[in-house]
Amino acid sequence: KAELQAAGITLNTDITGTGLTSDTPRLSGPIKIKPFSPRDVMSKLGMKPMITADKDALGNASLNAQYMGTFKSASLSGLTLVLDQTTIMGNLSISDFSSKAISFALKADKLDADRYMAPKAEKTAESSSPADAAAKKAALNATKIPSDALNALNANGTLDIGTLKASGVNMSNVRLKLSGTPGSAKQQELSANLYGGSIKATTRVNGKSYAVNTQLQGLNAAPFLKDLTGKDPVSGVGNLNLDITTSGATVGDARRALNGSVNFALQNGAVKGFNLGQIIRGAQAAFAGNAAGAQDKTTQQTDFATFSASGKFVNGVLKSDTLDAKSPLLR
Repeated sequence: KAELQAAGITLNTDITGTGLTSDTPRLSGPIKIKPFSPRDVMSKLGMKPMITADKDALGNASLNAQYMGTFKSASLSGLTLVLDQTTIMGNLSISDFSSKAISFALKADKLDADRYMAPKAEKTAESSSPADAAAKKAALNATKIPSDALNALNANGTLDIGTLKASGVNMSNVRLKLSGTPGSAKQQELSANLYGGSIKATTRVNGKSYAVNTQLQGLNAAPFLKDLTGKDPVSGVGNLNLDITTSGATVGDARRALNGSVNFALQNGAVKGFNLGQIIRGAQAAFAGNAAGAQDKTTQQTDFATFSASGKFVNGVLKSDTLDAKSPLLR
């Protein structure tokens, strides 16, 4: 048994070894890291403190696991990792230190990712001159895509999260699956339930080529947009299908090489901000020489039964000849 202390971290372990004089020595035993503050540890190590949206984030952590390893590999089974209000359980292993081959099967009860992001900057008045707009566009197009880092990943595993909040969006039954080895295509799959519907998204990276397929089904648009943007200009139950491919070393290259298709449909909803029926009735009254009735300020929205569109990306240009809107008033 041993107890190690450093930078505010206390580790207890009871590691035993077998075959220490052979070519394949093995070490195994329980390890435990007592509750500590990651913020305090970073400070003691002289690291720059992380500025997070929640100042209390990174305040508490602990770990329990069963260790097994050799000079070439290591694994943690029966892992229990606590970070603030999140508990992660499962298995994690590095099967080969030299190739950094990682495999994992982890489950988290809940995670509020927004707590760990940088605080949102206050919006300031921005210049809208053509020169500034052109400079921003040029800077964005010149941004390099980290394809080398993506292709170097050597990870296979799954992460399940009971409830997740990210960018204000609330999801449940989240599953992230990673697969791929160096020299082969990498694939990331995401599935989750959100706002009465579901999402399935697959991203594939192969060299400097990329493919994205996303399907949103049965999404309740109003609360989703409200949480994501702070506004809910449209309501209704929506579906979205996006299937695109591209390639390139920079964002500009990828934009110019974009090909694929997109389509969406909203049903039984409304566009908020104006009442098309009142506008038309007012125009009819004016043509008839009658005074228009007072507008109902409480119903400034236009209901629709269906609102849908589809289009294709061809070498970075989106073209759509299909836009269909049906409402009780017109089609």
